[in-house]
Amino acid sequence: MKILAIDTSTIAASAAVMDENKLCGEFMTDLKLKHSEKLMFLIDGLLDNLRMNINDIDAFACGRGPGSFTGLRIAAAAVKGLAQPGNKPIIGVSSLAACAYAQISRENEFIIPIFDAQREEVYTGIYAHDRTGFSCITPDCIRNAEEYFTTLEERGGKYVFCGDGVLKYMERIKIQLGEKAAFSGNELLMPRASMVASLALQQYEKGQYDDYGTFMPEYIRGTDAQVFIKK
Repeated sequence: MKILAIDTSTIAASAAVMDENKLCGEFMTDLKLKHSEKLMFLIDGLLDNLRMNINDIDAFACGRGPGSFTGLRIAAAAVKGLAQPGNKPIIGVSSLAACAYAQISRENEFIIPIFDAQREEVYTGIYAHDRTGFSCITPDCIRNAEEYFTTLEERGGKYVFCGDGVLKYMERIKIQLGEKAAFSGNELLMPRASMVASLALQQYEKGQYDDYGTFMPEYIRGTDAQVFIKK
């Protein structure tokens, strides 16, 4: 089974093809170009290099969020459009989970992906690699950054931080958490399509997938228009 996975939840964009046995290939860019300008070129270039076409793909996956509203909509539109002609499955994977999944952590060390949600807020969750595998400790959510880092300080334990929020909040985290905090290497800082694909394969085996008619991004926070209407 071959899965084409994409992620555009942050400023980085990536595409990967994976089957049950290996990662076939991955293209990634982290440039200030609109995802609408680069995503399909990434997909076309990747498939061309792998000597594949879209009909060779059995399922599609994407980082379903949270993250950039525009990025999530572009990814959702892309996988829906690619999956519809063949009525192929779509697997939505937490972009925070995909970011955390790539990290190396020690025993009793938690992985904290943080995506910049603007307004001094972060999208985040708590994850861990342990003897039983990869697990979600607390569900994805949106938190005030200062309050959240204080909560982590009080919670105890050690943490590995990843995600684009690290670029904004690293110094604050170092001051507040000191030696309790470690940070992802630059090459694994952002969510990658290969990690989306790995988690998507696991979810597909459990029957956790959608089709082009039911798949939706997971924004967590309402759009500015929705927030305005509620006020």
